[in-house]
Amino acid sequence: MHTEEYKEAIKMASSITSLLLEKNLTLSLDIPLQALAERLLEGKIGSIVAIEPSTGEVLAMASSPTYDPRTLVGRNRSKAHVALSRNVWKPLLNRSIMGQYPPGSTFKTTQALTYLSEGIIHPTTMFTCHHGFLLSRSARRLPRTCLTFKLNRGHQHVV
Repeated sequence: MHTEEYKEAIKMASSITSLLLEKNLTLSLDIPLQALAERLLEGKIGSIVAIEPSTGEVLAMASSPTYDPRTLVGRNRSKAHVALSRNVWKPLLNRSIMGQYPPGSTFKTTQALTYLSEGIIHPTTMFTCHHGFLLSRSARRLPRTCLTFKLNRGHQHVV
């Protein structure tokens, strides 16, 4: 960055800072719920987001795995960033805001609970995905990942 660009960036940052100091920021995080979300994700890969439906307030938002941001400060920050970016668990990925997940179906869950309570299925019952569903009478199929759903283990890839 050239000296003039640097001076301009500093000027912009200070004007933004002064604007922010004039505003009140109210957070809706529920600290005990946030702590619970983080504890539930320890040693796991995933994300938890809890939202108050009536207001849209975010009550908790956690992503795992995470990393210590202090490792990205100082002389070794470049090496630390390379190591984090090459980590197979992707700790730099904030799954809460950067992950792309299809919406869940509550219908399947409620039906499974009903069938379990009626004794129609059991915890070891398996259902297999048939590579998609019929789009129309022309028998075209939409591409889908083939997964098997096992009630006591969740989704598993079929080999």
